[in-house]
Amino acid sequence: MLGGPARPPVAASSSCRAGTPVLITRGECDRVVGEAAVSSTANVLRSAGCAVQTATIPGKGHGMMDGQAEASHVMRFWSQHLRAAPPAETGSSLVELATR
Repeated sequence: MLGGPARPPVAASSSCRAGTPVLITRGECDRVVGEAAVSSTANVLRSAGCAVQTATIPGKGHGMMDGQAEASHVMRFWSQHLRAAPPAETGSSLVELATR
């Protein structure tokens, strides 16, 4: 889900497989998506079985990923939840990412 005016996060929950890792980041100064919307979305996804983590980025407003603090959260999340499948495993010439 990308930010914007708060809408019920029901559609996202219906496509969530149990255990799917989800990271939700929100800027501390975000005036578009409030803490309540993040909390509500996280709760709906958790009730659908997703493994949800949230992170509040100090000093950030609303917008795309920007800056070291947010990049660190995202990279840590990816390193915990993704693994690279070597081409020999996938039969492809590309390295593919899969959840752990």
